[in-house]
Parts: sequence; C-alpha cells; structure tokens
Amino acid sequence: MESTQPTGKLLLGFRQIAQEKLQHVFYSIPSEKDLIIEPALIKPLEHVCGASWLRKKGIDKIFKFDPKNPPPKRKQFVYFITSSLLTFKSVLDQISGYQSQTSSLMEPDIRTKQYHVLVFPFVLASFEQLLEEEGLHGIVELHNFQWDFLLLDDSILSLELPNVFADVFVRHDTTLLASIAQSIRIFNLVMGKPHLIFSLGENAEKILQMVQRTETNKRVGSTVCKTGESEPQSKEPAFATMLIVDRDRDYPACLLTSVVYSGLLVEIQTLNSGFLVVDGESNKIKTGKLAVLREDGTLAAKEPSQTGQEASSLRMSGAQDAIYLEHKYRHFSEVISMLSAQAKTLGLEGKAYSREMKLNEMKDYVTNKLPKVAAAKRELFKHLRLCETIVEEIGGNFEKHQMIEESILTNTNRKQIMNYIMELLSSDAHRYNTLRLMCLYHVTIGLVPEDMTKLMAGYLNAFGYGSLTVFHNLYQAKLFPDTTNLSKAKILSQISIPTLKTPFQLEANKLKQLPTDATTTVEATSSGNAGQR
Repeated sequence: MESTQPTGKLLLGFRQIAQEKLQHVFYSIPSEKDLIIEPALIKPLEHVCGASWLRKKGIDKIFKFDPKNPPPKRKQFVYFITSSLLTFKSVLDQISGYQSQTSSLMEPDIRTKQYHVLVFPFVLASFEQLLEEEGLHGIVELHNFQWDFLLLDDSILSLELPNVFADVFVRHDTTLLASIAQSIRIFNLVMGKPHLIFSLGENAEKILQMVQRTETNKRVGSTVCKTGESEPQSKEPAFATMLIVDRDRDYPACLLTSVVYSGLLVEIQTLNSGFLVVDGESNKIKTGKLAVLREDGTLAAKEPSQTGQEASSLRMSGAQDAIYLEHKYRHFSEVISMLSAQAKTLGLEGKAYSREMKLNEMKDYVTNKLPKVAAAKRELFKHLRLCETIVEEIGGNFEKHQMIEESILTNTNRKQIMNYIMELLSSDAHRYNTLRLMCLYHVTIGLVPEDMTKLMAGYLNAFGYGSLTVFHNLYQAKLFPDTTNLSKAKILSQISIPTLKTPFQLEANKLKQLPTDATTTVEATSSGNAGQR
C-alpha cells in the first residue's frame, strides 16, 4: 500500500534511532575514551555508524576485544559486548588486571568511572551479582544498548541478535523475546502499526502479547486528552499486514538447498551481518568435510591469514554492489553466462584506450573512465571467484541432491533417501550438510527408530563420539527424534568402538600414554609408512 513518505526513507529511521541511543550513552561518559568491541558485534555496528562518527562522539581509539591480549590502558575504556556471562567475566578479568597494575590506593571516584561496559541487548541480573563478587562494584558502570532493526539490503531488516535461535529454541530461554517485542514496538512507531497482525507459534504469540501490553500501558500512562479535543489519529502504516512466525514452524525453508545466486553464496561462504567473506582457499564446504576426505589432504582447516590470498568481503546489498543487485535472485545456471558476458564487455572497455586519442581525451579517459573500469573489474572478479567455488564444491552433486530433497518433500523413495545419506556419510561426509538432510527427513517424513540409529551410528563413526550431544540439541529444537528412549546397548550395537584388551593397553590408556588425537595418529602412521619405504 502507498504511504505518505517513501518506505526507503522510513527504513533509514531505524539507523537514526540506534545512533541516538548510542550517542546518549557516549555523552553520559565525560572526556575521551577508547572503545573495545567484541568481534561478533563489529560488522553489525558498521550498519549503525562508522569510525568517523564514533570519533566525533568522543571515541579516540577502537580495539577488538581479546581476552588474552588486553590493549594498553590510556584513557577510559568502554567495552561493547553481548549479554554473555562468560564474555562479561573475561572483561572483568581484564579490568581486574588493570586495577592490580595501578599503584594508587585511593578510593575510586564514582563520578569519573574509568571502565564502562555497554551490553547488547541488555544487562542481565547476573551481571550485577558477578560485579559484586569480583569486587568491582563502583569501579565499573553498566549500560544497556540495543539497535532495533538493521537495514541489510533493500527491504531486508534484521535484528542481528546473537545466539537467539540457540537460546530460544534449543535451551528454551525466552529472555531475548522481550528485546524482540521492544523492536517490533519501535517498528510500529516508525512504519505505522499494520492493520492486521498474525502470529504463528508459541514464541510468536508471546512476543505479540508483550507488544500489546506495552502499547496499552503507554496509552494508559500518556496524557489524557482534554474534553472536547479529538484523539490524535494513528499513523498510516507502510505495510498492511505483519506475520510473526516461529522458526520451528517452517524449518524446511532453511534446510533446503537454494538454487538462486544469493542463496548459494551463503552455502559456500560465511555471512556476517550482510558481509560475505570471499576466500578462494577456504570455504564452508571444505572446512565442514571430514579431514581425510578433503582434496587438499590437510587435516586442519586453514585460517584466512595462512592462505596465499588475503580474504576480502562482499557486501550483499544491492545499493552497494550493482552486480549483486542484478543477479541475486536469478537461477545460478543463468548467472555464470551473464557474468561471462559482463567480463567480455569490461575487457572491451579496458581496450578502448588508443594512441590516436587527443591529449584531452586521454586525460579524460585516465581520470574518469579507467578507475571506474578497474573498480568494476575488481568487483566482477569477486563474483567470478565465488561462482567458481560454487561449481567446484557443489556443482558435481547438485542435481542428485536436489532430486533427493524433492523426494523428501514428497515423501517418496525412502530407501533411496536413506541410501544417499549413508553414502554421503561414508564417502563424502560433511559435518553440517548431512545433518541438514537428516533433519529435513525427520521434519517432513519422520524418522523411525531403526533409521534413526543407523544415521546416528554413521554420523558418529564419521565425526567421533564427541558429537553425540549434537543429536540431543537437535531434539530440543524439534529437528530430530528423542534419543533418550534408545537403550545404551542398542546404540552401541550400531557403533564399532575399539576395545583395549591387553594389560599394557589398559594401563597405557589410564595413564593417557596412547595418542588420542586423530591427527597425531594419522601423522604417526604416515611417518611409519615412510620409514618402511
């Protein structure tokens, strides 16, 4: 529906609100200060403000939070962390270290606290208790901060709440629902409250009830209109309908493999708040595979810093990347041919320089056209690298995988589905993609106990028995059957566990003298074989 103001400008209002909140916190801390950010919050914060904006608000230097390498103490410190008790404990340990280094024995001045902790999305009650236990009450001041919605792409908003799925659907901790409800209330204020609001799921219903209670309390607490005055009319909404859905009510949407370009980009590379890592040496497919099945033969995933090429990033936003805007919703088979045509066009533009040009034409070409062509080539090169990675890692088995997923959705060829998953576990095991197929199978068809034990045994044989807790977490999220009903003997009968029979092996195992790391065992075996040769 049409609104009095363009929707795009209204969506930018969320950034302005977040900046106002952050500015209010910084202005409450006098004098210059250094900002220490938890790595998980760096990319989301870039959607709110930049480094220049932070410096205008009194931030001098910006550091990445590292529990083992604290930055030098110069001025006031402002820590920006998530509401994780372990992270907060690491911050307090750093502050205690700074306090032990100071020679002054004077009582701290409460008015000029040297340490401030900005917690996203809110301060937990356990933070105050831990602050007192560490003896830092009165030295450290806690602040709440929450951005509401971040505009990642055209009409795509995200709350970017860390660990919200694990907290709500796996651990059944509904603490973060209050933050989501608050953000939806802000959405109604900025965009106008939709005429129709639907909820689907238990948590969605709780969020909707929180929003309704908050809005009711705000209306009751507001100033009552005088007699004879008409109540102010509500803002005309930019959207007619809002649908709030629990993730567990539509699991297949995120378990199925995408066929469009933007979806396959997320399949192969890590996405962080709209920024995609472009690394030609490493990707999610390689790092998730069993070590012995990797083509490069490495036993450990390479870090980006260890690779020959430095990892770059791609902003998955049509406003920032014209190539992505054109191809993000196209079928991948169409994208490769179109990118090749664009590469040829850029090649012709790069050869447009001619000796027959006049001096002013040469100057205009070098000053204006050549930098644009070079920048376009760099962006196109990123997309070509990503397409090459998609073809190498997914292309060989893509059609068969799509056929299996279709069979799962239509509840046909169960035997073929089971054989395909077991074949993957034995010949091309992937830590996450095989689990996705298992979960999709259970959500859509339902796993019988025999198939469940067979799949669990295959997965544990491939990735080790330390992954046994994974299936319990999947059960908590309603993605896998209940494994507690299985008897221990039934599970062990499906798993080949090596037994140590000789007294030497038993004693050596008790004293931890035998190598337990798979990497050490493989290296020792390979070196022994080399010696025999």
